[in-house]
Amino acid sequence: MIIDRVINGMERKASKGQWTVGAVPYGYTRNSEHSLVTLDDEISIVKLIFRLYTRRRLGCRAIAAYLNERNLVRRRAHRKAVAQPGTQPWSHKTVADVLTNRVYLGEVRFRDIVAIDAHAAVIEPATFDLAQHILTERGEMPAKKATASSDYHLTGKINCPVCSHRYLGTNAHGRSRTYRYYTCFTRNRYGVDRCSAPRIDADALDAQVLAALRDFYTSHLDEAEQAIAASRHEQHQARADYTREPFGVLGGAGPAAPHVHYRQSVSATGFRPTAIHITITV
Repeated sequence: MIIDRVINGMERKASKGQWTVGAVPYGYTRNSEHSLVTLDDEISIVKLIFRLYTRRRLGCRAIAAYLNERNLVRRRAHRKAVAQPGTQPWSHKTVADVLTNRVYLGEVRFRDIVAIDAHAAVIEPATFDLAQHILTERGEMPAKKATASSDYHLTGKINCPVCSHRYLGTNAHGRSRTYRYYTCFTRNRYGVDRCSAPRIDADALDAQVLAALRDFYTSHLDEAEQAIAASRHEQHQARADYTREPFGVLGGAGPAAPHVHYRQSVSATGFRPTAIHITITV
């Protein structure tokens, strides 16, 4: 198949140390032979990020703020550059992406292919390994954050009252425990300067929502089913009225075509409501 031939071709290129697919990593460009070549001005920022993280022990969010305050912005990813040329600010996520990208060790990876010394390495292995250790110790490792999304049941279901983006699950590490929050996407990525919406205590909110659901299904389900039945009866009656309404005869004035207007108070399938709307005040 065509897709198999394409993948085989990419694997052959990767085995030779050539960049195969996706945006070229920050700090590099691609030459005519599809090999990565360093960009000195960007590589200096990559080295700065590793130095700030491993020596000064700044966090990803603090490093992003440090770079943005000094106008050391990054270029847009290639897929966005066509529609939105220029640069964009750093975020804790893009800083973490740099800290975990083994391309800075001179490696090129594609599927199960790993090419060592494919291009010039810019970070020492010991520095890179130290960064991974600190990321794991602080809970800033992107892969582990992604696997923890199921712990936040309301992720993507809360709208920010300030910027209208969705809230997502985040955490903060104290001396004796980890604190769970729902945080606006904009605030989490770019800081309170871009969105000042407050964080929400995830444990407290989850408990309140579960209590509201329990109360609904134990105390108010009969009322919902009655509302559904009444709404369906209203729809059936409207359809019946529509079919019985006489139309005008050709050549006469006759009444205008009927217009039926009704409001369905409950949206449902079967005998259960499709959604329960809960208003959260923060």
